[in-house]
Amino acid sequence: MERNSLNENLKQREAALKAERAAHSDEPLALDDSQRVKVLSPGRLVAKRFFRNRLAILGSVILILMFLFSFVGPLFYPYGQVETFSKHSTQMATYASASFRKDYIGLDLDPDNAIDRTAGLKVNSQIDALEKSGESETVFFSGANAYMVEKLGDKVFTVSQSNNVAVATLTESTAIGIFDTINKSIEYYTGVADLGDDFTAAVAQARADKADTFTFNGLEYGLTMRSKMSYEVTCLESSVEFAGAAMDDGFLEAYNEAAENKANVFTYENVEYMIHAEDDKVTISKSSGYELMQVRSVFIFDTVDGSEVSDELRASALLNMYTGKSFTVDGASYSVVQGDNEIILRDASGNDFAFITDLAIRDPKGNDSLSFAFKTALAATVKEMAAKGDPTGSCDAPVPKERVEVNEKGDNVVVNELDENGNVIYETKTLTVKQTAGVFSASCEQIRYLVDIYAAPSSEHILGLDSNGRDNFARLMYGGQVSLLVGFVVVFIEMLIGIILGGMAGYFGGWVDTLIMRLVDIFYTIPSFPILLIIGSVMDKLQVDAKYRIMMMMAVLGVLGWASIARLVRGQILSLREQDFMVATESTGVRVQRRIFRHLVPNVMPQLIVNATAALGSVILTESSLSYLGMGIKYPFASWGNIINLVTSSAENMINYTYIWVPAGILICLTVIAFNFVGDGLRDAFDPKMKR
Repeated sequence: MERNSLNENLKQREAALKAERAAHSDEPLALDDSQRVKVLSPGRLVAKRFFRNRLAILGSVILILMFLFSFVGPLFYPYGQVETFSKHSTQMATYASASFRKDYIGLDLDPDNAIDRTAGLKVNSQIDALEKSGESETVFFSGANAYMVEKLGDKVFTVSQSNNVAVATLTESTAIGIFDTINKSIEYYTGVADLGDDFTAAVAQARADKADTFTFNGLEYGLTMRSKMSYEVTCLESSVEFAGAAMDDGFLEAYNEAAENKANVFTYENVEYMIHAEDDKVTISKSSGYELMQVRSVFIFDTVDGSEVSDELRASALLNMYTGKSFTVDGASYSVVQGDNEIILRDASGNDFAFITDLAIRDPKGNDSLSFAFKTALAATVKEMAAKGDPTGSCDAPVPKERVEVNEKGDNVVVNELDENGNVIYETKTLTVKQTAGVFSASCEQIRYLVDIYAAPSSEHILGLDSNGRDNFARLMYGGQVSLLVGFVVVFIEMLIGIILGGMAGYFGGWVDTLIMRLVDIFYTIPSFPILLIIGSVMDKLQVDAKYRIMMMMAVLGVLGWASIARLVRGQILSLREQDFMVATESTGVRVQRRIFRHLVPNVMPQLIVNATAALGSVILTESSLSYLGMGIKYPFASWGNIINLVTSSAENMINYTYIWVPAGILICLTVIAFNFVGDGLRDAFDPKMKR
């Protein structure tokens, strides 16, 4: 008889056991049966109860789909959360603006020898004065120099500089010094000679008599109080101080006559003198002749071929505008011709080179980039409108033909259409001209790229575009990432703080328990939502970056929400710490931290898991509410709450653009309900007394 090996015997025994179980499958299992012990394992029993709950399974499926939608979906979707989409269409847009220039612009004849900046700032005011008075020239002073502004013709002036030599200085009064009433002495100013003791006695007597003026040696003096103990002494007689040799009385008579007539210039003995009054001092200077420094006008030069006009040519043209003479610049001869309604700069061949006008026509960016033909057509209409006082007008003008093409980056752009030689193709369009506050705006139909806002759902954009031209479906996916991330991080912070403080309060009791529970009571009384709104407003004011804003919001939500978890942990530990296994840990000398976090807290985890699932939905609702109110997540990050916020500006938007906010609302509801279903399922599974 052959002996079977051990393996064969074990296999035969196992087969016999299986056959016996199959034969008695209808009989109840014994209490010590290994199969029964396996079925009664706590983990499998909880899982079996959970999976028997259909709502819990439904919630789990929804949450799995939400996580796939939010975290996996963006990997396959072609658009991002901040990608903006545009569309091109033909619309009326401003093509050019025109205005009559009123400011006089100066052209220096010698850039290396220009007038100083202070004098340049005064020139235009002198020109305005000449225009109002109708005079042809005026003289003004700036520093030590005199300047003459002379009118050459309509809207053209020259500025000349004279380097004058001072001849005499006239003062209406002269400050002598300070009289000290205590010491009865005078401290004379620098450059003033001591007038002697008799003068000091005269000043003291005037003060004793409380007189404001007194006479000494035929001259009148005045006293002005500086402080209670001091007075300034001033000679009230006008005086003349000559530079070099003194002039005779005829010179002063000529000056007085000019001063009475308020003239700036007078002539004496065939020499021209200039008068410069400043404060109480008048300076008389001898003119050394004028040097032409600058020409000023409001005119601009529009060249026929679009070329640039040098400053030298501009200045020469303006200087010869009203003389009818030809002039040469850089070896080329030019002449200025006065037409009926225009001023033309022509070259030596008699061809029109540029038109001189005070009407500035520029593109919307303020650049001189428009064609000469366009400027000519628009200028005629603008001048006619200005003459008649019409606020609106129209004209036909050539403008570059536009088309849409794809550039190297794959973006659609608007470009000018070119012919086979690479030249711009022009087409005639009707311009609508409107005058507003002295500015003439010319508009015509143009191809423009605009942000495609509130685009309806299409095959390209499943849920359309939002108010900023961003794909709503992509924003929903990325918004799910933020909303779910905020929920889990906040619950983690709440659990961390709540477990630590609740465990300490439940285990130690006494004053530790009292202190922590009073802290819990304080946090229960804090109005969380108003606090969150205030913090959101402060972050708006400080313009906190969106990334740091999310972090701060998660931290604040976590800190404000730990109190309920701490109270739950404390209550459970109070009932567990007196049981036999805790007595065993104490008797074996297990450290306090290990007793709490290794033996007590794990026994509370089922309740904490149930509480956490319920809290996740609550946190997501809180974040969505804050974002809906504009105090939560900010651009460029998306969340389901701020997606809804985009259409809350009016009830009409809520009705017309349901495809933007309804999907976000549905996702919020499904996620919160799913977390509640899972929480209820876990609660039933962990509690053996619940109905199965």
